[in-house]
Amino acid sequence: MNARRGARKLALLFYVAISIAAVAGTIGAAVLAGKDPDPAWAWLLKCVAVFVLVVGLAWVFMKKQAIGWRRYGVSASAKACRLALIGFMGGIALACAWAAIVWLWAPYALNPNPAFSIRALVLGTLATLLMGVAEEVGYRTFGLELLERGFGPAVAVVLPSVLFAVMHTTGGMPWLAAFSVVGSCSVLYGTLMLATRSLPLVAAFHIANNLLQDAAIRTGEGSLLKPSFNVPTGDSAPSANIWLCIMATNLTVACFVWRKRAGAFPG
Repeated sequence: MNARRGARKLALLFYVAISIAAVAGTIGAAVLAGKDPDPAWAWLLKCVAVFVLVVGLAWVFMKKQAIGWRRYGVSASAKACRLALIGFMGGIALACAWAAIVWLWAPYALNPNPAFSIRALVLGTLATLLMGVAEEVGYRTFGLELLERGFGPAVAVVLPSVLFAVMHTTGGMPWLAAFSVVGSCSVLYGTLMLATRSLPLVAAFHIANNLLQDAAIRTGEGSLLKPSFNVPTGDSAPSANIWLCIMATNLTVACFVWRKRAGAFPG
């Protein structure tokens, strides 16, 4: 009982510290970027700051508990590389499913993006890599393990997902999108981590999903393609239906993954 209580307290302390680090990184990057910064550089600067603070803080917590990165599947082994590739392909597949859902509710055509910039693509890709790793380390490694030990797997997946969604609302994301899309994504990522015990797989899954969205669904200078929608935008767009269908897809995949859940984290 004392061990479980200790795991609970340390988990809560860890997530509070990680949240503060993420906010501090965001504020610090905004200050460094100054007024009217270049959007691509400002986003990359934020991702660098969050990555350094979150991963560094997680490493400090882990070091105090004598835990190394290998505990979460991080190594230069062939197995880790194979799992990362599997995760990357899985993330691409999920992003394709999302694109299909968007098309069903809001038909669009994909055309070359006339505003495409190689510079924006490179900076955006680097930012996505850094932020993807930072979020997975922060939400689904040391803290996730402690929550599973202290509360069980369901709480270990749900609590970080609620926090993950709330953190996205602070950036201006609508609450329904944050909880249905971001929250369900977090449930899926947490389930993947408990099922595989592989940070490389989960981080690659997350990063690949975001990269394909950036390249085809979202618009910006770093997008290779630009969707042309055939439905009205704004309040009349079926956004809520899209978000809820994406949530249903994410949770379905999570349920499938849960059936292949592995044992406990290695000692």
